Amino acid sequence: MQINDSGAALGYYVSEDGYPGWMPQKWTWIPRELPGGRASFIHVFEPVEDGQTRGANVFYSVMEQMKMLDTLQNTQLQSAIVKAMYAATIESELDTQSAMDFILGANSQEQRERLTGWIGEIAAYYAAAPVRLGGAKVPHLMPGDSLNLQTAQDTDNGYSVFEQSLLRYIAAGLGVSYEQLSRNYAQMSYSTARASANESWAYFMGRRKFVASRQASQMFCAGWKRPSLAAW
Repeated sequence: MQINDSGAALGYYVSEDGYPGWMPQKWTWIPRELPGGRASFIHVFEPVEDGQTRGANVFYSVMEQMKMLDTLQNTQLQSAIVKAMYAATIESELDTQSAMDFILGANSQEQRERLTGWIGEIAAYYAAAPVRLGGAKVPHLMPGDSLNLQTAQDTDNGYSVFEQSLLRYIAAGLGVSYEQLSRNYAQMSYSTARASANESWAYFMGRRKFVASRQASQMFCAGWKRPSLAAW
């Protein structure tokens, strides 16, 4: 955008490339007004700082929170997958001293034979368990053994509250209510829903009056008003 000493726009440089930044860009300069005073370029935005020449994306203020929400939801999904897993373990009542004797004493030939024989007896016992229930094999454990299922702890860790907090922050930055953004109206009454809708309606009506109406007025003046006056 080219401006004069007073900050008024004189013309605009428009990139003709498909996406800026991929290759050397080709710029075309378009004047703000034609020689006859008719507008040739419509530039509508809402400045918030002195010297600003381009509009600010409404998502800028909440972009970090949106990234946090995406990471939080992906992490929660991974946690749910882990919680759905389980491991089956067979635990023995063999005391610690006897187990250490089997393991640490395996250097001697006699102890190795005892360990091999013990494991062989267990394997033979489980292989010879023919009991079935509905076509599925039901193993009979050796005396003193127990079959346990190990699962991850099912803890929320405040996920729901934290997610609501992020959604409320994002909703406030975008100018909408939490319920409209999350589509969760479970905790709202009719009066609160009506008040929230009225507040959002007022916000969007203000935005429409400043941006849409201003752009439509300039389009009307540039495309319809002048030909009509010329014909008149």
